[in-house]
Amino acid sequence: MNVLLKTKIPFIGFYDNSSVIGVYEGSEKGYKFLEEWNGMFGKDCFISFAQKRPKFGQPAMDSLKTKNTFVVFDLIKIMSMPPENIQMDKAWGFTFTKDNENPVLLKFDNFDETKKSSSPSFLMAMYLRQHLKAIETKVGEKPKEIALWIFDRDFNEKEIKRIKEGLKESCRLLKLDVYFVDTESSKVDFVIYSTN
Repeated sequence: MNVLLKTKIPFIGFYDNSSVIGVYEGSEKGYKFLEEWNGMFGKDCFISFAQKRPKFGQPAMDSLKTKNTFVVFDLIKIMSMPPENIQMDKAWGFTFTKDNENPVLLKFDNFDETKKSSSPSFLMAMYLRQHLKAIETKVGEKPKEIALWIFDRDFNEKEIKRIKEGLKESCRLLKLDVYFVDTESSKVDFVIYSTN
């Protein structure tokens, strides 16, 4: 994290199906996990469309018991897979489809009794927006750039590349510049992936 100290930009770390947020709190404290995002334990990355306003995190997870076809999750895992070889998970209540512009679309039930389809990057952008709101509440302004850190060492080089491409698209949708932290060396890839 010391490399991030120079830039002082917030970071979002992804592990398993959860995320944590780190914000810079000055030279004395350095980076701290955001307590409003459950500190170093983070929050689960689930989105439920069972109600008019989507639910995120634990409230979305709670919907799995009764309305699992309304809940999407495992977005990082899905982004890691080649579009032509999505490995279905028995826990998923959603299915997959595609169109001319998107080789992978998650198809899920919506509160209005219709089926909706969205790309993993679009859904991740929705979830990242929740992270940005939490950061804005803490620091007083919406970040214009963010560092993303993928903690899971189970991904190979090709999978990490696909995840980064998906996350870059998510950030582009949010008009947010993004950096990636290299898990192996804990160095930041300072090649900015601009929204322009």
